[in-house]
Amino acid sequence: MSDRRKKGGKTNRMIAYIAAALVHAIIIGAVLYNVSVKRENVEAFDAEKIDVVKASVIDDRKLREEIEKQNEKDRKKKEQERKERERQERLKQETEKKQQELKELEKKQQEEKAKAEQLEAERKKIALEKAKEEKARKDAEDKRKKELAEQKRKQEAEKKRLADAKANRERIERENREIELQRELERELELTKQMEADRRAKERTTTVVGKYTALIRQAVQPKLRLSSSMNPSLVAKVNIKLSPRGDVRSVRIIKSSGNAEFDSAAERAVIAASPLPIPTPEEDAEAHRIFQDIVTNISP
Repeated sequence: MSDRRKKGGKTNRMIAYIAAALVHAIIIGAVLYNVSVKRENVEAFDAEKIDVVKASVIDDRKLREEIEKQNEKDRKKKEQERKERERQERLKQETEKKQQELKELEKKQQEEKAKAEQLEAERKKIALEKAKEEKARKDAEDKRKKELAEQKRKQEAEKKRLADAKANRERIERENREIELQRELERELELTKQMEADRRAKERTTTVVGKYTALIRQAVQPKLRLSSSMNPSLVAKVNIKLSPRGDVRSVRIIKSSGNAEFDSAAERAVIAASPLPIPTPEEDAEAHRIFQDIVTNISP
């Protein structure tokens, strides 16, 4: 109930401050408007009104400052109340924690006491049974010696059997390693043969590509129709798409020579030389595939 009264008092004070500020603002606005309309007729009476307005402005500023100070005080008070609540909550939690620890300690002490009583009872029982066990031990000693002798005999037999099994296993493992080594050598040999075959195939493909590249240039060269003033150092890089039989499907300049006339002449020459020489699949399958979409240079 006290908190509600405090909040209600704060709310009423705030409403009063705001109402006073609004009244001062209305008075200031009205006076300023009257002064602006009748500035030229200001007399001693009007000058006094202006002084009143100034005083009201000063009072309004002080009122706002007071409101701000009060708000700051309220904020600090709320902050202090919040911190106090947090401190009380921490104290409550610490108290509950200590109470829980005391309960656990009492429980642990009771458990240890019960365990000690149980151990004492077991000790007495063990002492009582120890005498019986001593007699039984002596009776069993002779029997145990006989059993040990029999066990030793069996262990010797088992040891011999394990030694024989180990020797046989080692022999089998040695033979398996030799077989695996032989297989590894065979795989390495096969890999070496395959690598050599691949190398020879690449060399063959490179040779065939070089051969047919030269043949294509030889076929295109006579088809070039150039003026005598054409610069002989011009070079145009072209992409030629061919059918499996060498027919020119398309030709495209991918790097210009810098001379549009020569570029056009190069394209026309490639088309005019169709079909172009192309390696057959039997001659070299990879080269046959490469020459269906090639890039080459054409120069005068």
